[in-house]
Amino acid sequence: MTRIVKTLREASAGGCQGIAKRCEDVAIASLCLVLASPMMILTALAIKLESPGPVLFRQNRKGLNGRQFKLLKFRSMYREHTDPHAARQTCRDDARVTRVGRFIRRWSIDELPQLFNVIEGSMSIVGPRPHANEHQCRRTETR
Repeated sequence: MTRIVKTLREASAGGCQGIAKRCEDVAIASLCLVLASPMMILTALAIKLESPGPVLFRQNRKGLNGRQFKLLKFRSMYREHTDPHAARQTCRDDARVTRVGRFIRRWSIDELPQLFNVIEGSMSIVGPRPHANEHQCRRTETR
């Protein structure tokens, strides 16, 4: 709750539009979480049953104004093959991806935990997608 109030204060720096956008983000993400919760519970169970390790994958990303945050996703790879630094892109038929992982990636179910990031205020429903920090470094170097 304190995080929501803090992000509302930050949003107020953008005036009425900033506050409205933040309220809209919280309302939409909350509704989506309620509606998607049965699917999220089933996904978490499937991940746990298929392979040991955490259900959620956390990766450092940079958000608005370069602020670092932990992006949440359902884990789609075997625990021992996860790549928290995104040093290697996932490719089609990647052996690191579990069977459940293939399914949740195909239907973008792995992205649903990002709704918690939206409620927390580190992401927005509408806006640029924060890329993995490692990818940002590479893009900067190639320019």
